[in-house]
Amino acid sequence: MKDGSVAKRYATALIKVAQDTNKVEPYLEQLEDLKLHIFGHEEMKRLIVSPHIPHSQKKAILLFFVEKLKLDNSMLNFLNLLIDNDRMETLPMIALLYRDRADELLGRVRVQVQSAAPLGEMQAKLQAALERALKLKVILEAQVKPDLLGGFIVRVRDQVLDASLKRELEQLKQAIEAKAVA
Repeated sequence: MKDGSVAKRYATALIKVAQDTNKVEPYLEQLEDLKLHIFGHEEMKRLIVSPHIPHSQKKAILLFFVEKLKLDNSMLNFLNLLIDNDRMETLPMIALLYRDRADELLGRVRVQVQSAAPLGEMQAKLQAALERALKLKVILEAQVKPDLLGGFIVRVRDQVLDASLKRELEQLKQAIEAKAVA
């Protein structure tokens, strides 16, 4: 959990810089791009977190990404700080913690919805209903899970609403088994 507390300190510091410069959303996008381009490729990840690669080479690699992704100079300074302190491996956790805090500051919440089939037209209606209920802007992250058989599962922060057919069938099975034992 030590890495989590370290990541939280860095994420908190970066969000403060972002707030001061009115760049909360751009920094979020830049962190997501970096996470994808660096930690989305195993070889790049190994290079950037390896204790055997000199800091100067890691910074040169990052400079390439700064130019390619058109990152802010403050983001480059932040990344150099991570390298100097041998904390680049915490970047994915920093990005996640930053995203959660940025969402809070921007008055929005991420909602994960798993359904047996694509939501289609229902997605917009579900999003609107959730926004009314939560009184927040909802970023709906939909995922198709055919094993649910029907219905859906909605996750908002640490709350879960399981209205899947799979769950209902499991409950029915348990009820039948309980009756058979009695």
